[in-house]
Amino acid sequence: GEISFHKWDPVERSAELNVKTLAARRRQGLAGDALRTFLAFFFGPVGGQLMVDEVAPGNPAAQELLKSAGFKQQEAGSKFCRMALILSDYREGFACRR
Repeated sequence: GEISFHKWDPVERSAELNVKTLAARRRQGLAGDALRTFLAFFFGPVGGQLMVDEVAPGNPAAQELLKSAGFKQQEAGSKFCRMALILSDYREGFACRR
């Protein structure tokens, strides 16, 4: 799998999330574990204030994982569901279903 951020804006201290998990490894809690560690890094040492992600509307598992961390849906379209997490809504050490 892979987790990273891109489109870093140093003024807004914002970025876009990138999470990829091999299909054979999904539903094992790996993305949740990685996301917990990654967000702690982003909102901690990096000093991030806003993380956004565009999730496929047909991927409810990803949407639920992001919601468990504190992400909120901003808009939904036929091609993506835009979700955002601001530092004040971040749930450090969040739990997710496996």
